Amino acid sequence: MNCKKMNLSILLLGLIAAIIVALPGCKDSKKDKAPQSLAEKMAGKWNVEGTYEKKNGEWVSISAPDDAGWYDFRTDGTVSAYQRTGGKEQTAEMEWSVDETTGEFSLTRNNNKSYPGKVVFESDDRLTFLYPTILDSSTGEPRQGEFKDVLLREKK
Repeated sequence: MNCKKMNLSILLLGLIAAIIVALPGCKDSKKDKAPQSLAEKMAGKWNVEGTYEKKNGEWVSISAPDDAGWYDFRTDGTVSAYQRTGGKEQTAEMEWSVDETTGEFSLTRNNNKSYPGKVVFESDDRLTFLYPTILDSSTGEPRQGEFKDVLLREKK
């Protein structure tokens, strides 16, 4: 009888030791993951939900119903872009960069023309580009003001 108690005690101690050793390996991967940089968060394809202009302190949509656009940001610092505005379509291959501290953002075309702005993430799947100049689709000329594009991450 004493031998059975000892064997049971040894078995229980062995089980407790196995549990103690195994528990530290069970971690919540989301909690342990390092936060992503702005550049890492931006990588991927984003669809333009709408373009807005600030008028009298309010954001007003300036997108027509048939306007569309997307950006495909790659981790090598290049981006493909598509835009359909006022029935006109255009595509562009550009370089992009973002300041991790300030969110200052820049798109640069191959003619070295740079388009500055600021990136603000509302969530992991929704971001806003704020910028001071827009190309007027009716005149083809740049127009100054306060503008923003709201983008939604394309789901795979």
